[in-house]
Amino acid sequence: MRKLLLLNIILFLFIASSFGQDPVFSQFNQSANAVNPALSGNFQGEYKLTVNYRDQWYSLVGFQHSYKTVYTSFDYKFNPENKNVFTLGGMFIQDSAGEGNFKQIRAHLTGSYNMQLSEGSFGKFSNYLSIGSQIGFGQNSVEWGNLWFGRQFDIPNLQIDTNLPSGEPIPADQDFKTGVYPDINLGVAWAGVASRRMSAHAGFAVSHINTPSISNYGTIYDKYLRRFSLNGGAKFGMNSDLEILPSFVFYAQGPSYLLQIGSSFSYSLIHLAESGFRMGTHMRIANSIDGASFEGLIVSAMIEKQNLMIGVSYDFTLSELRLAANSLGGFEISISYMSPEGSNYEKPRVPRY
Repeated sequence: MRKLLLLNIILFLFIASSFGQDPVFSQFNQSANAVNPALSGNFQGEYKLTVNYRDQWYSLVGFQHSYKTVYTSFDYKFNPENKNVFTLGGMFIQDSAGEGNFKQIRAHLTGSYNMQLSEGSFGKFSNYLSIGSQIGFGQNSVEWGNLWFGRQFDIPNLQIDTNLPSGEPIPADQDFKTGVYPDINLGVAWAGVASRRMSAHAGFAVSHINTPSISNYGTIYDKYLRRFSLNGGAKFGMNSDLEILPSFVFYAQGPSYLLQIGSSFSYSLIHLAESGFRMGTHMRIANSIDGASFEGLIVSAMIEKQNLMIGVSYDFTLSELRLAANSLGGFEISISYMSPEGSNYEKPRVPRY
């Protein structure tokens, strides 16, 4: 019973600390629009469709109440063969957490403009600059009736009794949904492409610039904190088939920050109908009341088949929460498709992720 109480306290603190925070993906390169809107056009082809699904902490609370996040995006390039390219698209994110089903839903219209700054000669970088923005709406909600509080724990019988008064100021006529709030994100990104085998990229973005109110009580004091994102990576071709792909992303939102850094290798099987695979690992470092620490180890794999990419990853918990979760964390799957129209594989204008 003590373990049950401790587990509920840990989860409550985790949920409380995540109010006003953004969900993050282990496969951040496959959910680029959620990192930086300026990355929306950084792909080969005319359009791209991506879907991500993440399920976390099911070993603690079961699959029914685990933390689930769904991401989908669609981007379309106008005249992708031009030196300067405009991309228009959309992004949708839904995140639900715990027994209270705390849910965040956001939908954005994404636009980016990619400009060629310089065209490099053989062995030198062609430089590109992208600027992007997202304008959208969101709504948060919580199912209060699914929660219980300390005053509702029947100590003599060692059981939960929701008929006992909670002592919490819960309005009887409150549906615990925020109003539909506007949300604005901006970003900038640079890319340098020397050849099919060598490229680099970096970007910076600010999300929730307008800090919208997200109070489930209808007050004006609970704001969506601004999030600052920094991302980068590179590609190094070791030979005609093998590539090394280091990458990182850093988030800072209010008092919280998170760094995810690591590398993958990609092996081309072009003789098998233009296919290939990737494997890699990333470390997740985050801060808590005890300071910064290693929070997770991410192992990922991806299959590429012409213009289709399917990736899977798993998070192993390294923080103290591993004692309750048996070191298990969450799994994630991504699927993306890029149209071949407008691609120039001999002289690419975007870095390969």
